[in-house]
Amino acid sequence: MRVIILGDTHLGARGGSNHFSEYFNRFFSEVLYPYCEKNKIKHILQLGDCFDNRTNLAYKAFHKCRDIWFKEMGDRGISMHVLVGNHDIAYKHTLEINSPELLLGEYKHITVVNKPTQIELGGTKIDIVPWICDENEEQIKEFVKRKDRGSILLGHLELANFPMFKGVESHGGMSGTVFDGYNLVFSGHYHTRSEKGNIVYTGIPYEITWADYADPKGFFVYDTVKNTYEFVRNPLTMFEKIHYSNGSKVDIAK
Repeated sequence: MRVIILGDTHLGARGGSNHFSEYFNRFFSEVLYPYCEKNKIKHILQLGDCFDNRTNLAYKAFHKCRDIWFKEMGDRGISMHVLVGNHDIAYKHTLEINSPELLLGEYKHITVVNKPTQIELGGTKIDIVPWICDENEEQIKEFVKRKDRGSILLGHLELANFPMFKGVESHGGMSGTVFDGYNLVFSGHYHTRSEKGNIVYTGIPYEITWADYADPKGFFVYDTVKNTYEFVRNPLTMFEKIHYSNGSKVDIAK
């Protein structure tokens, strides 16, 4: 069984800009869903920060995106697990109020994960943990130590010594050794792709700020039978640079 591993989507980013909403929509309608259809993939695992703003919703962005993201997903027979990320919660110390539960409850094909959970897909046991905060830190530390843990873990982890953006490393956060018991760990949160040991940061599926320029974006495909994964690049970009010197031969329309 092959499943999509999808990083932070940040619906409503850039103040709910119509330009960015349309760009995000193109990723779903022109890249992700056609790939799923072509490869007969019916499940997505989304790694948190589905929404961008922790205290406010950009209504126009949600209106513009919801049918293309969530309704279309159900119409295509695709289901999705969404774990709660730090941008999804109203308070830093608790996950009690979170946007995925409040906004996605109407969709029967979407499951929101707000506590440590194990699922099974294609014969593979997968542990999923939401954003770690004061409320659940001890619970999650115990969850990942248990003997019947899955072979892979999905999270929205803030780990030290991984790049947050291209060329910018995080020096704070937990040690990745906490998750040494897993064969493979996929995490959202940081916006650039990186791998170290058993940990894979997926990065985000599209460009959101200039920090994302010239940093390939996309999603991962995980094979639960072969225990292999591959990166699929999103060919759509938002930011372009033009080098101007006594005129430019570049088509600036884009």
